[in-house]
Amino acid sequence: MNITRWTLRASGRRFIRATEWPSDIATRDQAVADASRRFLEVVLDSSATEAVLTWGLSDRFLKPSGWRETLAGYSPRTLPLDADMQRTPMWRAMARVLATG
Repeated sequence: MNITRWTLRASGRRFIRATEWPSDIATRDQAVADASRRFLEVVLDSSATEAVLTWGLSDRFLKPSGWRETLAGYSPRTLPLDADMQRTPMWRAMARVLATG
């Protein structure tokens, strides 16, 4: 099994709209890290998993998903490195899981 992408959802029902994420960046970063950690723990627990990759590395070139998010000044923070190429809590969560997986 090759995992090539994961997208965070609210309660497994639908995609999380940007306006539903906490506005506090540290809180949002931690929520993304926690969800990514839980996902990777399950995926890496399977012996069928051969590879896990992320299509993006940095939030530098991500754009808000819609006009509401743009007007609100929302910036996506869903990748392992932020817009300044610094490690995010998601990166640290991934590193911990991969080191123990």
